[in-house]
Amino acid sequence: MKKIIGSVSLFAAMIFLLVVSVVTATIQSARVQGGKVMVATALNMGMDSLFANYDSDLFSQFGVLLLNGASEDGKVDKAKLAGILESYMEYNIDVCIYRLLKFSKKKNSAVTRA
Repeated sequence: MKKIIGSVSLFAAMIFLLVVSVVTATIQSARVQGGKVMVATALNMGMDSLFANYDSDLFSQFGVLLLNGASEDGKVDKAKLAGILESYMEYNIDVCIYRLLKFSKKKNSAVTRA
């Protein structure tokens, strides 16, 4: 009876492929979830920044914190509000990415020194 020599190496290669695919899928999922968290955080910070520009006249008259989104004709200008919110979000995302890059550079330089 002949022995099959390559059967264990084929089995090990299949197991290794399975383990690598699970690890890479986990890493990709973590990256996507991290991106979602960054966008949600930037949105929340952008909304806080947007509502920090409340109308002080309305606050002094009625005691409520409202955002004056009206244009010159007195109608609510959603495009104006969306543009302001977008600029705040872009700034917050840029700051988050800058901090992440700065942290990763520090971490990499500490690893190379060791």
